[in-house]
Amino acid sequence: MSPVHLSLLGDAPVRVPVVDDPFWIGRDPGCDLCLWDLRVSRKHARIERGAGGFVLVAEGRHGVFVNGRRVDLSPVRDGDEIGLTPPQDATPVSLRFLNTLPGAGAPPPGTSISAAWLEAEKVREGPPRIVADYEVLGPLTGDGPTAPRLARERTSRRDVVLSVFPPVPVGAPADAWLRFLTAVAGAEHPALARVVDGGLDAVTEGAMRWLATPVVRGRPAWLRVREGPQAPITVVRRLRALAAGLHLLHSRGVVHGAVTPSHVLLRKDGSAVLVGYGRAFLRRDGVFEGQTPVRDPLYVAPEVRAEPTRLPGPAGDVFGLAATGWALLAGRDPFPVADGGGLPPVGAAGPAVPASVEDALRRALDPDPVQRPTAEDFGHALAFAEASLASAEGAS
Repeated sequence: MSPVHLSLLGDAPVRVPVVDDPFWIGRDPGCDLCLWDLRVSRKHARIERGAGGFVLVAEGRHGVFVNGRRVDLSPVRDGDEIGLTPPQDATPVSLRFLNTLPGAGAPPPGTSISAAWLEAEKVREGPPRIVADYEVLGPLTGDGPTAPRLARERTSRRDVVLSVFPPVPVGAPADAWLRFLTAVAGAEHPALARVVDGGLDAVTEGAMRWLATPVVRGRPAWLRVREGPQAPITVVRRLRALAAGLHLLHSRGVVHGAVTPSHVLLRKDGSAVLVGYGRAFLRRDGVFEGQTPVRDPLYVAPEVRAEPTRLPGPAGDVFGLAATGWALLAGRDPFPVADGGGLPPVGAAGPAVPASVEDALRRALDPDPVQRPTAEDFGHALAFAEASLASAEGAS
């Protein structure tokens, strides 16, 4: 799992779900919970599930305290305060272990320690991390305060794509953003842009939400669409990888919400990467305030086009991926049929496409979301189509 970096939201506590077993607490990127304090080192402490509850394991010489008592191994219970620096320190780093989080509801799919939460109190004070840690170099696409920006991490000099979203208003719960960050940061797949950093920073209006992903070198798929039809086996291989990435997101409860050629980058090595989490959300929480579903009618699922206020579900992501594949195969943007809003066969746009590919797309583009395959099943259909195409190529 990628680390979740924690910063202070004013004087209000912020909570991070423990989703790995064990859950590492430290300062370096190898840890699940990164605390911005130089006194906290990698593998400073970890939480594991033990007999009858949770156990805090402290590493060697590091000072770890439970309710003021130094420990190397100790059970932790609801409400226990975990100190990562001595209690007499002028600015101790402490966490509070919560066995339950009121109002949290069901945990995201794939959560291994489903009810364990850490509440951080005064972990970091000072300027917002996004300002202190990143230098904005300029916009990538579009304009406006929420447009993705190219930025450089001041310490490592690593370039990232920085996305900043409307703040959570003062007094409103901010836990949903941290739950989302944890879920999406744990979805590591070659076909997904990886979330490498993110957080909540205190601003005048409330808590500013932001995340960072690596810079992916590639051409947007919409540019390739403009160049004409692409070979079916190339498209199928890319779609299959993207479907596997979507399946991982969906298994963690995340809906991408904007699967279009604008958010698919094609690398020189032939691989494809899904980027752009600006409209993604955790299904259990819904979209964030100030966030709206994608409105591109060419790639939006019919059920969302029919009800503009309806949130897309995983089936909407599958439709968007299949519509993107349709466009790459046809060499043009899709055009919905009059009855029901589905798409015609790719062959109706001109290029001849093998039946196995048309069948996989037809199912994923079904106007009824209930009838569409899951991302996993769509991937299986694409694997069958790829095998058929490879066999045909070998025979020729």
